[in-house]
Amino acid sequence: MKRYRVEEDTGHSPTRKKARAEEDTGHSPTRKKARAEEETDTSEAAKFNDRVLRKLQRAFAADPEGDLLANFPTGYSTRLAEAQAAARVDKSNVSAKKVCSTKSMSEADRATVADAARVPVEQTPEVRTTAAGLGLLSLSTAAIVFPLSEPVQGLLGVHAHELSAASPSLWNKLYNLIDASEIIWQNGPNGGVAVLKCSADIVVKMVPNFEDYTEYTTMEYLGRHAPEVPVPKPLGVLISEKTAYIFMSFVPGSTLESVWTQLPSEQKASISNQLSRILLKLRELELPKDSQLGGIGGEGCKDTRRHTRISRKPIRSIAEFEDFIFSSPHFGGSVYIKLLRSMSQSHTSKVVFSHGDLRPANIVVQSDQQCNYSISGILDWEMGGFYPDYWESVKATNTMAPQEEDDWYLYLPGCASPTSYPLHWLVDRKWDVHVA
Repeated sequence: MKRYRVEEDTGHSPTRKKARAEEDTGHSPTRKKARAEEETDTSEAAKFNDRVLRKLQRAFAADPEGDLLANFPTGYSTRLAEAQAAARVDKSNVSAKKVCSTKSMSEADRATVADAARVPVEQTPEVRTTAAGLGLLSLSTAAIVFPLSEPVQGLLGVHAHELSAASPSLWNKLYNLIDASEIIWQNGPNGGVAVLKCSADIVVKMVPNFEDYTEYTTMEYLGRHAPEVPVPKPLGVLISEKTAYIFMSFVPGSTLESVWTQLPSEQKASISNQLSRILLKLRELELPKDSQLGGIGGEGCKDTRRHTRISRKPIRSIAEFEDFIFSSPHFGGSVYIKLLRSMSQSHTSKVVFSHGDLRPANIVVQSDQQCNYSISGILDWEMGGFYPDYWESVKATNTMAPQEEDDWYLYLPGCASPTSYPLHWLVDRKWDVHVA
């Protein structure tokens, strides 16, 4: 895209344009040398601001009308405050060393200053007060919800004394990791859920306005009880300011959504058969005794349509589950709802384990040298748990429109196809029209 700047009368030559472009982005040899000399004498806070400024300049050059705020590093103000506080501590340490070298200083005073100099930066009250006082990172609300695995600890470069939600050092290293990671998926250009690839084997899923841990507890449960089902391995969860950072193993391959239209019919049938075996393995799992329906961690049942409803009281039977489904307020009279529910009562349902959001975007595939595709992973288990057996077919077609031309729905495995549960499916479609 064109740069947004007013040309100077003498600035039209190719050489001048190149020089100016180098100056704008900070890539000219002279500028690089000057910047290197400057950085040797500047604080970490100044260096941090310099990097941010150059990032904003590049973003502006690429898109003058873009949202510059979206290019600020995560936790910018908090990290800047920590760098400023660290600089003050460093200066104190330098002064302490100079004082300690003075012969006139008493032994007791030398010991006191030396002890202060040995206090790690991340443990100083000054850093904690600065971060929390700004209201940008409230350490009192930060938490390590599920322990970080050793690979994640190594990736972050954290030590034992930093494995505390109250350690600013942990969060600073997390933000550094996020800034250095590649965004491989994002729900919209300005915020929302994002998945970042942190290394060859690890990703972190950032979820703002986090509500529950169904995805994580489901991956843990399946790893223990159905290890042959290809799901990411959960590696730990951090949460702060209602944003969750969910670490998990990276699943190599491409989404089925990205290749489906190019696949021949025999390949589509093969994928369908593979998916059927995976789902049938899931459906062999039995609801633990005295457990409620929905998320395996007791997170409740979910029903996502135009929005997501979550049950507020334990549901222990299919009848109670359907009470929940048809309890959405203001969307049907008692007679209408009773008639709808009576249409599907001829089918005796059982409770099985379901994914709850089965679609090509949540299925990862890989191809061999003969271009034969195999399923390498199933993603996004937020809606997973124990539900009636017909529920997978209802939710697998949740986004299918009357004008649908995508033949994916024709290849749904039998246990997830409306053809196996026609009455339940049709009743739900009729109900769905009324639910906002």
